[in-house]
Amino acid sequence: MEGKWREVPFSEAVLINPPVRLERSELYPFVDMAAVDAGSRSVNSAEEREFKGGGSRFQDGDTLMARITPCLENRKIARYSAPDTAGLGHGSTEFIVLRGRPNVTDNDFAYYLTQWEEVRNYAIGQMIGTSGRQRVPVDSLDHLTVPLPPLAEQRAIAHVLGTLDDKIELNRAELMDTLGLTDRRHFVRTYLQSGLEAGLVEMTLPDSPRSRMQMYRLTTLGRQVRDSQQGAGDARPGSG
Repeated sequence: MEGKWREVPFSEAVLINPPVRLERSELYPFVDMAAVDAGSRSVNSAEEREFKGGGSRFQDGDTLMARITPCLENRKIARYSAPDTAGLGHGSTEFIVLRGRPNVTDNDFAYYLTQWEEVRNYAIGQMIGTSGRQRVPVDSLDHLTVPLPPLAEQRAIAHVLGTLDDKIELNRAELMDTLGLTDRRHFVRTYLQSGLEAGLVEMTLPDSPRSRMQMYRLTTLGRQVRDSQQGAGDARPGSG
């Protein structure tokens, strides 16, 4: 009945590895696993590679979910943000590609559904293979049941979560701007972690370090260091 939530198999709620037509020997944006930054909503392509017929294929807005250990445990799930109007790309064989199902799921909601702990934990529990190289069988997702609200409610939920993600990204961008940095992945791996360890930066949710709503701010010490650096810059000859 319209307006009611219903329980459906995950594979009926979203499209899994939907077909994407790419031409062999043509160059397309390529996304490898290293490009996916846990905690970031989007993933971009840093290069183009010749398409030889293998690997994952996707279009702008598709969700890429790592299917191999430890990448899935490390929350490597992100939406592909295409660099051009064509919107197509290819990538690692270790991605499962997910997309909203027409007239069933909003594509933005499909991303947040995939990020849901219940979905990720289920997928992790289905991994098979030798230690260190375990993978999620795609057909195992047929047996996962998820709650699905009506489309209008899906869009409302995705809008709220998207707004929160926007604020989180803005928070990171402000920290990077404060430190004069431009490379986000380098910032997270080097400066943010080092800043936390040095007491220059602190989490707003220290008891939930992996929370999607986690934000960061300069500590009192961090602000003092920032202000002293700015003061030194103002005092340089010719800076006035």
